[in-house]
Amino acid sequence: MGGPKDTVNTGYITPEAAEARALLIGTLERFTDKGLIDKMAVEPNYRGTSIIPTRLHFKAWHSMRDSPPFEGVWRFGREAMRSSISRRFPREIAREA
Repeated sequence: MGGPKDTVNTGYITPEAAEARALLIGTLERFTDKGLIDKMAVEPNYRGTSIIPTRLHFKAWHSMRDSPPFEGVWRFGREAMRSSISRRFPREIAREA
């Protein structure tokens, strides 16, 4: 999940969620390498009073471009079984990527 390899920083996810995570990270890395994005915000969504997120909403954009952002959602748990990842590519980024 990022951060130091320590037992308090260890998380376990389903194989489907791991695949979705790898896809999302690969997309963000490719967009960064091509200069399409240089900023990102991540917003967790929770179910009820749980401290474990059910999904993470990613929004990435370029601070010097006037184009719509890339948006992605990484789902966990039951949500991941329905649809591991959804992404919205702005037309400009999809063409350049």
